Amino acid sequence: MKNQYFGDVKDYLTYGLLRTLQRVSGLRVGVAWMLTPDSANGEGELRGYLNQPQEWQAHDPRLYADLQRVPQHGRNVRLAERFDLIPNALYFADPLPADAADRQTYFQRLFQALHTCQVLFFDPDKGLETKTTPRGARRSVQHLYWPEAEEAFQQRGHSLLIFQHFPRRSREVYLEERAQEFAARLGLERLEWFQTSQVVFFLAARPEHAASFLKAPEAVQAQWGRRMWPGSRVFLPAKTAQHGLSLRVLPARLAVCRLPPGAPLPDWASGELTALTRTPDELSVVCDEQRVPDGVMAENGWRALKVAGPLDFSLTGVLATLAGPLADAKIS
Repeated sequence: MKNQYFGDVKDYLTYGLLRTLQRVSGLRVGVAWMLTPDSANGEGELRGYLNQPQEWQAHDPRLYADLQRVPQHGRNVRLAERFDLIPNALYFADPLPADAADRQTYFQRLFQALHTCQVLFFDPDKGLETKTTPRGARRSVQHLYWPEAEEAFQQRGHSLLIFQHFPRRSREVYLEERAQEFAARLGLERLEWFQTSQVVFFLAARPEHAASFLKAPEAVQAQWGRRMWPGSRVFLPAKTAQHGLSLRVLPARLAVCRLPPGAPLPDWASGELTALTRTPDELSVVCDEQRVPDGVMAENGWRALKVAGPLDFSLTGVLATLAGPLADAKIS
């Protein structure tokens, strides 16, 4: 994070997400700015949204009004605490050093300052570490490194929210690769993320906090709509994944519809996942909930879990392999 970015449109989305997560979970948030020096490249002027209330204000009117006050006070991350942008949050605004030894001391101070917070938000300039920038390199201040995330999550007992810029590559492939890293590094059984047009926020919840975030994806989608949309990845524990199965949550919200057994196949049944099943009792339709006409008997709000495949027809025990971990993760 740089002071020159404070109050821009990405900040509105960032603080809006933090406020939504705090409201839904009731957990205290600690903000680790990972502050770096301002640059002279002219960035940080993306505040035109503050003059477009008809498009932006309704997502979080209180936050929008507070951020409209920011320009007269300059650009400084400490204004977040002054304006109480995230209720009951704690902040750590020390500059992040590049030197590896100084950086280690920095994180010990950070953990001490934010130790009463259940959720830590890390706001690096770029995001998680990359292979081309080792810790201690000149540009290492732009990244959060896995040992730091591991200490926060595994040793200090914090759930994590991590800011990440998308690289210039397939986002679906990138999210899958990062999800696998989270699972391997932190031992997660589930990873949530919240995606915007340019960045993604990874949410790694500790087991004792997982129930507090169950309603977070729905709440974020309801409040932020097309500005921010949720995604997730469910991982099977190694002891039950004898077939090497992995699951991905499809983004579409689905409806399960019930039609009379003799009804014709509906032309409105479509979307990323569409399934039609006719029995002597009914015609069942699973499709994008936005496609279902008024008057159709339907239950909305479902999501689909996709098993990575293809799966050989000779495999046995697949349902048994999936059922236990899904039940353990409180997935109906």
